[in-house]
Amino acid sequence: MSDVEMIDEDLESSSHSEEDESEDENNAYNDNLDNPFIDDFADDGENEGPIQTSFDHYFMLSSRKLQTSSNVFSRAVPPIDREAFFNTVKSMKQPKETKASLEELHKLFQKMTPKYLLELTLGYNLMFYGPGSKWTALNEFAKLCARSGHVFVANGFLQEFSLKSFFIKIDDTLEISSPPLESPQVESHCRRLCTLQSKPHAKRLILILHNIDVIGVRNIRAKKCIQILNSCPNIHIAASMDNIMAPLMWADTAPIPDTSQSATSDISSRAISWLWHDATTFQPYDVELANIDRTNFAGAHVFKKTAKRKAGAGAAGTHEPISETAAHHVLAAVTEKAKRLFVLLGQRQLDTLAESDTAQPQEAGMSYERLFTSARDDFIATNDTALRALLGEFRDHGMIASANAAEGGETLWIPMPKESLARVLKTLQSS
Repeated sequence: MSDVEMIDEDLESSSHSEEDESEDENNAYNDNLDNPFIDDFADDGENEGPIQTSFDHYFMLSSRKLQTSSNVFSRAVPPIDREAFFNTVKSMKQPKETKASLEELHKLFQKMTPKYLLELTLGYNLMFYGPGSKWTALNEFAKLCARSGHVFVANGFLQEFSLKSFFIKIDDTLEISSPPLESPQVESHCRRLCTLQSKPHAKRLILILHNIDVIGVRNIRAKKCIQILNSCPNIHIAASMDNIMAPLMWADTAPIPDTSQSATSDISSRAISWLWHDATTFQPYDVELANIDRTNFAGAHVFKKTAKRKAGAGAAGTHEPISETAAHHVLAAVTEKAKRLFVLLGQRQLDTLAESDTAQPQEAGMSYERLFTSARDDFIATNDTALRALLGEFRDHGMIASANAAEGGETLWIPMPKESLARVLKTLQSS
């Protein structure tokens, strides 16, 4: 009996365990139905309403806006002014070992300057690269070159620097007034200078260009001017660069230069003969950064985000061209300075389109730095804040588009066809 009772008890416990397992499976199934990450499939079409799968939940979560904190470092710390910057730099003391190493680098550059001068006289142009400011080293080299001819130094890192004003300064110093210029463009100054320097008894002319990789010298017109100067055997160029992408501006070949005093009719046949020299100094960029507006750094992160979004929109082709009628309506409501700024940017865009084969307005854009320099020279906007306020009036109405340039900085242009823009500018200038 006990054996039978034990068997019955086992059967009963087995029956209870099977019921418990079935109940656990049902509970687990119900839990799975409530789990958003497990697919819910209708068995016999009895379930009503849309079925939400894990894919639906994924896209629903992905469509939510990401919350970004506004507690950034640039807002928490006030921007440094110019006086505080220089006081801080002067108070910095370098270790003796570091100072000795920097002096060795400087002595090494001085030791090589006779070789550099020889290369210039042989007809090559010199390009100095490497970490650190090369302003002091190249100015010392300029003093050595002064023994061999006329030397002119251009500080390309200054915001107000322009090639045209640089060549006007050369003409005034050398008292060059004839022959008359073919046109007011900077290329005419270069051609006249090459004509005079090609004479048999002309004194050698050496140009020292600091930071030839700045945005103002990257355009087609500036490179054409340097190519014109390169065509004259009696003009020599020594330049410095700090942008790692700057070598892409020039051809990767350096043919043996022609040192004869022959005519320079075929300018495009000669590549620019750069000899590249490592001029690493590890010196701080005090002089180069002295004229940078640091008061705008507090809003730099906001501006970069805005420019990045606009660059993405421009790449996607969402900059809609504005009609002439809409442009006239907007220009009739803005201030006189805003109109002058529009004419300045539009005229530069038309000039660039005329020089190149492209018909796309965005490819003929003007860098913000160049626009700021031109606007300041024309007394349109004397500071960065005033220029951004004027640009804001046009941005709000889609009159001016912007995007991040490949070499850095911001490029601005007017999204209008060439013919339409020319007619709008003509109407503005006539009124």
